[in-house]
Amino acid sequence: MKNNPVTVEITQTPEILTGKMPFSFIHAGDLHFDSFFEGIPEDIDKRIGKQIQDAPYRAFNNIIQLCLEKKVDFLLISGDIYDSENRSILAQIRFYEGIRKLSEAGISVYIVYGNHDPTGSWTASLKPPSNCYIFPGNIITHTIIKNGLPVADITGYSHNRMHVTENIASSFPDAQGDLFHVGILHCSVDSPKEHENYAPCTKRDLLQKNFHYWALGHIHSQNTLNEAYPSIIYPGIPQGRNFRETGKRGCYYVTVDDKKRIQIEFIETDVFQFQEGDVSINGLSSLDELIAQLIVDISNKQNEAGGRPLILRYTITGRGYLHKDLSRSSASVHLKQIIVDRFSDLGHFVILNDLNIMTGLEQDREMVIQKQPFLGELLYVAAHINEDDQLKARILARIAELYGSPKISTVLQEDSLPLIQTIVSSAEHLLIDKILQEVEE
Repeated sequence: MKNNPVTVEITQTPEILTGKMPFSFIHAGDLHFDSFFEGIPEDIDKRIGKQIQDAPYRAFNNIIQLCLEKKVDFLLISGDIYDSENRSILAQIRFYEGIRKLSEAGISVYIVYGNHDPTGSWTASLKPPSNCYIFPGNIITHTIIKNGLPVADITGYSHNRMHVTENIASSFPDAQGDLFHVGILHCSVDSPKEHENYAPCTKRDLLQKNFHYWALGHIHSQNTLNEAYPSIIYPGIPQGRNFRETGKRGCYYVTVDDKKRIQIEFIETDVFQFQEGDVSINGLSSLDELIAQLIVDISNKQNEAGGRPLILRYTITGRGYLHKDLSRSSASVHLKQIIVDRFSDLGHFVILNDLNIMTGLEQDREMVIQKQPFLGELLYVAAHINEDDQLKARILARIAELYGSPKISTVLQEDSLPLIQTIVSSAEHLLIDKILQEVEE
């Protein structure tokens, strides 16, 4: 595909009118309206299911409410408001409803589109609020006016197609004049592995423009690439959707004083959180103790999340007396039900997506290794799988053989490490248990 040329348009501001006064803004991105959640059981309570379905909208409403509470001057949204080019009518109506609330408070909104929702995507016949400025598919610089004086220039670019492969940041104009300069762009900086490399650039490209703040989107993890002068910020997705988007999710509140000094604060906006955890049976003598330990651990996680509902994935590890109970086929299902019943409050629910039991019998490891030298090799694999890419590739190839499809290894590349760790750990436990049983016999 032939790349479209990047054009630059700059609105010149006479120096004599330049104002030096404090202002503030919220930086959010990657709302991903209409996206699907992963890790949600099919038999979930319908009322909880509705809360989960509405979570992206509620997270956006939290952003709107934050703008109103902080009385900011403007809101920046750095791309991927919608999850696809086929934007639903509901998502567009919900979005404009939030923007209109800001309009009534005199708060402006500046938006760029990303690779998921490029310009030219289907748009319902809705009139955008007057306070909403959407950057087009070429680079534009827009001046922010406060109390009749310009205080900041915002330079932005919306993706004009799904697959933008050229370096857009390098075509941004250098900062000029005395105003505070903001760049807003949906892009990949230094080729991160976790996302497609759209509008790729380097940190050096951004630093060379002499902007004060880069409001970036595309990467779903909260990430500060540069603290100040310029601040280069990914706010991440405001509501996690799966176990690749665990933990706190939110946006940034930015204040700028009359000397252009910046203060940045990350503020959570998520409605619930995906989290992972593990507990060990080492030293435990009853299932009651294990259940109590799980409840305490989950309660601590919920307290750390500010009382938010949680969608969890847990692993029970260790070696000991409880392994024989946990080896029963129904153990995981029954323990999950006990936990879900314990946290049944609709406003603070807990969904235990998976309870993976990776326990074993008590062991004398050295004795087992002497009995079966192959185990030493397996333990090496378990210890080095995190950092040995060649080892990981060999295991993926072997998994593909077992499943009878060479394409399996390609499909698994994106999120394969947890699966490999599970397979290796299971093999280790099974082998040790088998050897121990032979010793007992």
